[in-house]
Amino acid sequence: MKLIILITGCIFFINGCSSNHQCEYRPYASPGGYQDSMISENHYGVIYHGNENTSQKDVKELWGRRALELCPKGYSILKDGIKTDKGIIKGRFMRASVYPVFSSIIQCK
Repeated sequence: MKLIILITGCIFFINGCSSNHQCEYRPYASPGGYQDSMISENHYGVIYHGNENTSQKDVKELWGRRALELCPKGYSILKDGIKTDKGIIKGRFMRASVYPVFSSIIQCK
């Protein structure tokens, strides 16, 4: 019985992380995660890099999560845009992959 519960728990954990973009929220580590830098008082540059499992919509949501951590009272977007970033996957053959990236400059309220 304990083995069945353990196996079921592991399956739910694996499925949750493979389909839920929240599992990918972290500081930047190739491929994926957020980067930020303080430009001046109450102004930040924030970038979120996706990976092969992250959609552009998910990248923008994860970017917003980081922006709210930096500006808990809210923020204004001064400059933004979604772009793609070329990444290399190593294997028997080298191939290029395109991952979504969202970057913006924000001003905290």
